[in-house]
Amino acid sequence: MKNIFKAIAMFMVSYTTITAADTLVIGCRPWDENIQTVNGLSQAHFVDFRADGAPVEAPNFHHLDLNDAETFSAGKFSEFAAQATEQYKTIIIDWITYQHISRDKTWRDFFNLLGEGGKLIVPITLFYCGKPASEEGARTVVSHKLEEIGFKSIEIFSHDAIIDDKDFALLTQDRGGGMLGAMLSFKPAIIIASK
Repeated sequence: MKNIFKAIAMFMVSYTTITAADTLVIGCRPWDENIQTVNGLSQAHFVDFRADGAPVEAPNFHHLDLNDAETFSAGKFSEFAAQATEQYKTIIIDWITYQHISRDKTWRDFFNLLGEGGKLIVPITLFYCGKPASEEGARTVVSHKLEEIGFKSIEIFSHDAIIDDKDFALLTQDRGGGMLGAMLSFKPAIIIASK
């Protein structure tokens, strides 16, 4: 199996069949309409600074501000990270959320939340990398921060490499849009950092 397929398969599985309670999705909420077509999200945990529309019970949702500014009365992400050290195998940053992270220590918090061998998946959209997102553009945006923190490996896949891969095309068929469709519409490069 090609390296690109392994990475993309892992990414796609995370987006389409999340079932594990040790997965953390950053930047969306379990009741958001655009993720209702994504299968198996019931046990994953979610972090977002907005809680509007929250059902009475949302035990897998954490109302937190990644920048610790407590925007919309959200709690501090750093406090959550200090209490949940090494509890997650996978952290997925939703399709455009990374651009709102202004507190550099948030990236260290992601590292600390991951257990050994855990993966941080970051789609970097064309807003910062041009059309479509390139490996070089993604590297300049985030990967240098991840290297400094201590991630063991950082793989970056340009949008062109993802779309040109026939195996990726098979994985994206019949997904019905939702979060994945929104993410793909922004022509991202994908960073996968392993702890």
